[in-house]
Amino acid sequence: MQTQYRPKNHYRNLLFYSTSLLAICSFYWVFPLYPQPENYHDFSGDQMLLGIPNFMNVTSNIFYIIAGIWGLYKVKNSYFMLPTIRWQLFFITIIGVGIGSSYYHFSPATNTLFWDRLPMSLGFAFLSANFLAERYTAFKTRTTLLLIIGFSLYSVIHWHLGEMIDLGDLRLYGITQFATIALIGFILIFHPQHPRLDHPYWILFLGYGIAKICEMLDPTIFALSHGLLGGHVIKHIISGIALICFMPPLRAHFNFPSSLLTRSLKTSKNNINL
Repeated sequence: MQTQYRPKNHYRNLLFYSTSLLAICSFYWVFPLYPQPENYHDFSGDQMLLGIPNFMNVTSNIFYIIAGIWGLYKVKNSYFMLPTIRWQLFFITIIGVGIGSSYYHFSPATNTLFWDRLPMSLGFAFLSANFLAERYTAFKTRTTLLLIIGFSLYSVIHWHLGEMIDLGDLRLYGITQFATIALIGFILIFHPQHPRLDHPYWILFLGYGIAKICEMLDPTIFALSHGLLGGHVIKHIISGIALICFMPPLRAHFNFPSSLLTRSLKTSKNNINL
């Protein structure tokens, strides 16, 4: 009897999905139910200005909107031959983050926080899917993209519906956000590629890390700045600038050395997937 041949990509996908499922189950087993803390909505320096409540936290989201528009422009005008629709969708979600976060900070509450986290979860989904697809052929499929997006959407909806019946659970959303960053950091360190491919992601990785530290030190930074800016505002600014700076290196990795470009173009003919 002839043994059916299965390509290496099949086993790589199987390994990825099985280890992901194992990690999620382990996370649920280790960490208990985690609802949304009510004190999360207490930000430093939430003063009204020009008739806008929480003025600095609302208006600092302009950096996300600028980053999204700038990213769409650069991707649209790049001459790289590989499909760019995934990156266009990523930058559309970044614009959504700016709008959703502004809406939330205008009236901070658990129910409005949903509209902040929904586009954010999609942004992390497209980022992780694009990152994996750039490096591993096995992840260029629509199946991988749809599974990652589906899980990210479910994580936010699961948390939001749970909050309505006092059973809110942020564990899945935590996986969506922190697993994406951990995955990118792990691969950048232990499986680096050409510097032009890695530099853009290092910018996002470091920008995210600094922004999260500022968020955790919100009242401390507000006190040190003598009431000028809170840490959450600086989080918006730093992460927004990191996304804006993400584009020049991203365009740079559209300009591969000729050998890399040739291989990429050959690959693209066989990978016209979304």
